[in-house]
Amino acid sequence: MRSFSWIYILIFGFFSFDTGYSQRILQVEDPKVVETLRFYEGQKITFRTKESGKEWMTKKIKGLMVEEGVIIVEDGFYHIDQITHVRTILKTRQLVGSAIMTFGTAWLGYGGIALLFSLPNVRPADLLIGAGAVAIGYAIRLLSRRVYTIGRNGRLRLIDISFPAPATP
Repeated sequence: MRSFSWIYILIFGFFSFDTGYSQRILQVEDPKVVETLRFYEGQKITFRTKESGKEWMTKKIKGLMVEEGVIIVEDGFYHIDQITHVRTILKTRQLVGSAIMTFGTAWLGYGGIALLFSLPNVRPADLLIGAGAVAIGYAIRLLSRRVYTIGRNGRLRLIDISFPAPATP
């Protein structure tokens, strides 16, 4: 019976916070894809601006000002019109590429040791398997990046999906 009172207190405390009243989203839309890419406050985003040129910046989003169209990051702010590219990483592809590269590295290591000690049934051509696995894994990791060019294959929007704040008397 006593544990139920703690559950009620936790539920009441959870619903009494005012942080549940607002949620702001930076959304990247691709016209060819139905699902959108969303960034929330507190997440990191990798992007390029008109001023940075070819240099990618990874910043943590501290806040989003929807009406002004401003993204507040740890060391300043950017207007969404300044952002030219947004880059994301497809985590499944990156994990597969890393696993294949690990396999190739292990194959090269064990094959190199076997050749060093002249073990039977090991030829230098066997090391090509490890080298090929490292190259394929690296290529998969490179292809795990998705770049949205704003204006060409992507569009940035700031969205506020907040609940109406309760009226205070």
